[in-house]
This record gives sequence, structure tokens and C-alpha cells, in this order.
Amino acid sequence: QAIALLERYFTPTGIGVDNGGNGLAVVQELLTLDKYKPLQLEGRLRGYDFGGMTTLAVRDGREVKKRTKELMTSLINGAMQRRQIVFPVDDLEIEDQFTTHTYTLHDGRVVYSKGNDHIIDAVRCAMLVREQGRLDQVGEETVCLIPLVTDPVFI
Repeated sequence: QAIALLERYFTPTGIGVDNGGNGLAVVQELLTLDKYKPLQLEGRLRGYDFGGMTTLAVRDGREVKKRTKELMTSLINGAMQRRQIVFPVDDLEIEDQFTTHTYTLHDGRVVYSKGNDHIIDAVRCAMLVREQGRLDQVGEETVCLIPLVTDPVFI
């Protein structure tokens, strides 16, 4: 009901939800129950499997994929570095979660710390749903190298 209320007041272009826990059931209810049909969430509401893979491109007929949670995190990092995302300066809970969230590498895979990450996960969903339009357009990627003409290097 909270998502439906936010939708009524803000009408976001996309809403991302973690499919873990109750998330999948929430997405199904919002998309299928008659009382939520007027919200027209189809195509805007997305559930994400943090443990899944997301296709970034198609090269030579093969999909180039990245782990969804890693992609989400890299989207946050990039937005922060480019100063495209702003958080309230006086919200200690946001600051605490972002500054204490850690990861380790285990068998070449990134493993994020568990717990105290609900805000980070919400931001992950928001960043990926924001990027979703571009990802939905993923098709065969053609790498085109334009030769650079220079003066001869060897004489």
C-alpha cells in the first residue's frame, strides 16, 4: 500500500523492488489486483533478483552479463562520482549504512556484508530502474574501430 500511495502522489517513471523476501509477492499484487489497476504500473514496476544476472550488451551473438547487485552498486558509485545523486546531509541512517557497508571477494565474486543495508538496497533498485530503459534497448553491439591516420612512424 505504501508503494501505491507514493505512486499516487509522485507518479515516478519507474519503481524498482527487491524480489527477495516479500518483494516478489508485492510486485505480483500491484500488477494483478484490480484495486491497483488504475495505477497502470505495468512496464514501470520492476522486481529485481539481486542474485541474478543482467544483460548489458550483445556481442557476436552472445550476451554480456553482469551480476545484478554488482551492476546496481556500480551505478550508485558512478552517480556519486559524477555528483548525479544527492543524499540528505543530515540523515544519519543513510550515512551510517553507506559508510559501514563492506564487501569481500570470494572465489572471484563480490560478497556484500549482510544487514543494515535496506536503504542501500532501495537506492540500488532506484538506480537500476532508472537505467532500465537503456537496458531494455540492448541489442547486437557493433564495435567499430575507425583507423586513425597519422604521419608515418617508421621510415
